Amino acid sequence: MDTATDDLPSFLPPSQVVAQHGQAHASLIADALQFPASEGVACVPVVSIKPPIRIVTALASLVFLLSSLSTAAAGQVGAANRFRQLTAAQINAVVIGKVITDDAHWADHFYSDGTVKSVQMGETVRGTWRLDGNALCVTRADKRGKRDTECNEVWISNENIEYRRFGATVAEGIRRGEW
Repeated sequence: MDTATDDLPSFLPPSQVVAQHGQAHASLIADALQFPASEGVACVPVVSIKPPIRIVTALASLVFLLSSLSTAAAGQVGAANRFRQLTAAQINAVVIGKVITDDAHWADHFYSDGTVKSVQMGETVRGTWRLDGNALCVTRADKRGKRDTECNEVWISNENIEYRRFGATVAEGIRRGEW
């Protein structure tokens, strides 16, 4: 097997190519190449190509490099959208006087006098807000007059806001200017 003829193509009838490589493969090769007949049957060249190890190594390195670059690019995008928790002072500076909304179902307008005007599914509800440590607590009355207080951490990434409680996101919105 160490002769120079090992690198030359051998010719097989299509039936043997089908047996070894499947009908679709044999038809593609036979149609594309139209080699001369042998024993009255069109023959298909079968070439065994063994790429040098340098090529295989270079291709593997290229695939690894491209996957590393795409992972790094995804990390850069993810880094730009990482949320960070706001402190009480940051909540005062970033949230108070603004509207936090999902632009569809709800909006909370936090006034500097400690009141909040919320619109939830088209219904306006007024309440109060206060800071408890690094949590923003909002007290609202329901339709029956029962008051309910919710305290949430406020997390921000650019203009995106998340209200979180016990480590879970309970609402996602965007910071907007005043109404």
